[in-house]
Amino acid sequence: MFNEKLLLNMEQVLKKEPRRSRAAQRAFRRQQLIDSTIHCIDRLGFSDTTLAQVAAHAGVSQGIVIHHFRRKDILFQETLRFMVNEYRQAWAEAEAQAADNP
Repeated sequence: MFNEKLLLNMEQVLKKEPRRSRAAQRAFRRQQLIDSTIHCIDRLGFSDTTLAQVAAHAGVSQGIVIHHFRRKDILFQETLRFMVNEYRQAWAEAEAQAADNP
């Protein structure tokens, strides 16, 4: 007969969410860093935002930021690209809603 405590632990392990793939983990981390960059730029301004501040806000090391984006200008470029895509998507959705409700 199984130990009830062991059985409960096994059930908890089985209920956990499956691990994300490496690609999903990478995408999650990149988005986390972009979100942190937006937050830091909003609070500190563009010129006063540093990779160290972005890393601190994201709760990761500065090395993680550099691993994903290499340099500050690349991080800012990708952040701007993300924001433009968000704007375009919101604009397209608003246009679609306006077309449905003339």
